Amino acid sequence: MKKLRELSITSSYPHIRTQCREESVNSPYSVSIQIAEVMKKLRELSITSSYPHIRTQCREVLCEFIGNHPCSDDPQKHIGWFIAQLGYELEDGRLSAADMLNSLFSRLQPTILNGSCFFNVSKMGPMLFNEESVKCRKFIAAALNRLLASVSDSSRADVFSACSDWLELRGEEQVKLLRYYLDV
Repeated sequence: MKKLRELSITSSYPHIRTQCREESVNSPYSVSIQIAEVMKKLRELSITSSYPHIRTQCREVLCEFIGNHPCSDDPQKHIGWFIAQLGYELEDGRLSAADMLNSLFSRLQPTILNGSCFFNVSKMGPMLFNEESVKCRKFIAAALNRLLASVSDSSRADVFSACSDWLELRGEEQVKLLRYYLDV
């Protein structure tokens, strides 16, 4: 593609310049990079925008993209990013992140969510516990509920078993068990 750009710049024939530009723009690699950049910007706007309708529209587009588009990355990458945003400084951003997680957990297939269920619950649990806003806590709890309702019975049982084991232990034993489950 670099050669196409160089050719389009150096060529004295207009039709060659036009054809080279069209080929570079229509290249699957170029389109994939452009889509990834747009989705990254939408992801950021879904949290940081001061306008509620923009946050909502960004979340809707992202949900469609993550669930259906062939150029979409691993859904867990997006889920992890939104879980991290549950610690965002502004309440509207945290609410938007929790709402997005709820939407993703309801739209994605259980086979996608099963493998990362425990990891997601272990990351969202402290966010729920440490959240000061009652409204945010409700949104995070709803997202956790949706996740646990969306996964298979065995994944849900694994999470329950790990939580029960952890609650029965004390102090340093809890940390060791948590490290074991998270493979740290």
